[in-house]
Amino acid sequence: MKDSVKKIIGIGIASAAVIAAGAFFALRTHRAEPVIKDVYALDTFCAITVYAGDGDLSEAADRAAMVLRRYDDLLDANREGSDIWNINHRSEAQVRISAETADMLAQAKEMETFTGGALWPGIRPLTKLWDIKNRTTVPEVSEVADALHKSQNASWEISGAEVSGGEAYFAAGNEETKIEPGAFAKGYIADRMKEELVSAGVTSAIIDLGGNIQTVGKNADGTPFRIGVKDPSGKEAAVTALEADDISVVTAGTYERYFEADGVRYHHILDPDTGYPARSGLASVTVSGPSSFVCDCLATAALVLGRDKAETMLSAWNAAHQTDYKAFYIEE
Repeated sequence: MKDSVKKIIGIGIASAAVIAAGAFFALRTHRAEPVIKDVYALDTFCAITVYAGDGDLSEAADRAAMVLRRYDDLLDANREGSDIWNINHRSEAQVRISAETADMLAQAKEMETFTGGALWPGIRPLTKLWDIKNRTTVPEVSEVADALHKSQNASWEISGAEVSGGEAYFAAGNEETKIEPGAFAKGYIADRMKEELVSAGVTSAIIDLGGNIQTVGKNADGTPFRIGVKDPSGKEAAVTALEADDISVVTAGTYERYFEADGVRYHHILDPDTGYPARSGLASVTVSGPSSFVCDCLATAALVLGRDKAETMLSAWNAAHQTDYKAFYIEE
């Protein structure tokens, strides 16, 4: 959902180095030499940067990279044999899946309900039709209508194991049900990678999954990380900088993946109610908070809903969960 990571190491901002990551600039103010692990996964360039902690920091970064690759194998909808591929190409209604995939999809279903369908895991027929990465022309109205019907008709349940183990299953209510994990898989993976780093004794790190930033602790010097939010117009490097202290920062934007036809831009974040790219008046929404998965889901839903409804949604989430998720909006 949030691609195009370009790594720029060693550009001076006072004593800081800068990494440009999709929608973000992580402004690093430490002086210690970090351990950096680069991985191409999730159809983008990812980076694990470890600054401080107990034990072997290089080994900790390697362990987090292994988590990333494992989940990429499990959750890539376009990779034959992955759990999501098996769900979408099933020959029977019930598909056995890993406990991790079951956990992620169960949480995604809860977010579907909470957002009133603005976050819609069953939108795969529409994302497959639009294929923003490769398409150059607008689909026919009849094609959109057909894919919209299939998406809105999606019906499914998760049963079986929690992450602790055991058997888990995806059960589809109809043959048209297909799952698109693009709006939440990166967030879920970032959370699992953070857990791995923390368990390895890491106290300061940044996980960059191309538009999804997850921080572990603060800078090694005790100051918060500063995450610069990219200017969608491209006129400036960043429009603001958000402080991140052991939280995630995720942006959903209309400017990274799109094509243009007859002077109109068609981006990759689709409205589950219309079947077309969302037109909410927002160019991007950046959500920060403890869980990267929740940030990912809320950012996508907010961009679909528009600012007023998004603010109501965010307030409701914080009230229900006693959290302090925040959003930064950039209008078109």
